[in-house]
Amino acid sequence: MSFVIVRAYLSYGAIDPNAVTNLTRAKSAGLITDIYHFPCLKVAAATQAEAIINGISKSLYGTVWIDVETNPSSGCGWSSDINTNCSFL
Repeated sequence: MSFVIVRAYLSYGAIDPNAVTNLTRAKSAGLITDIYHFPCLKVAAATQAEAIINGISKSLYGTVWIDVETNPSSGCGWSSDINTNCSFL
């Protein structure tokens, strides 16, 4: 293995408290590291982006992947309106 994508943002609208440790350990093992973000509609998109920017040093990852799937967390699921979802993303 040479590559890992670590969860950075949780489905219920918070930064993953283990992300920095996981990234640091992966980099120490010589892996290429990226992060993924599981968006939550109940938290403003800008707030989520700021949490990543302020909570995880850019030196720990390359690309931010967006995990778009059904969200089981209360209040975080996608709208039935596709335009709302696209605007949020």
